Amino acid sequence: MSTVNLSAATFEQSIRGNDIVLVDFWAAWCGPCQMMAPAFKQAGAQLQGRALLVKVDSDASPGLSQRFGIRSLPTLVRLQGGRETARQSGAVPASAMVSKRRPCILTSSSGVAPANPAARPTQP
Repeated sequence: MSTVNLSAATFEQSIRGNDIVLVDFWAAWCGPCQMMAPAFKQAGAQLQGRALLVKVDSDASPGLSQRFGIRSLPTLVRLQGGRETARQSGAVPASAMVSKRRPCILTSSSGVAPANPAARPTQP
């Protein structure tokens, strides 16, 4: 399985035990989200066993979107050890999600600023 669709009810349990998680906040009506979906799936296949890639429908799970402060779609949020370490709003190619050396999804080397140092943990 390369990517997993999660809801608010399954989010915590599904990400627990995974060191690196990339969350794609999306919506069915969002054109850029639909355009990025194949790239996200491709990145999930490339990172299988090294990182968990999950999709959260922002319309179906507004509480998760609010908790992570999602203001635009698509937004990718990188969690490491349960804490947000980076985010990127807007569609990105698979190459921006994957590194040949390690799963350094959305790091400053890809031109994406790291998340706020006071990033929220995934646990409420």
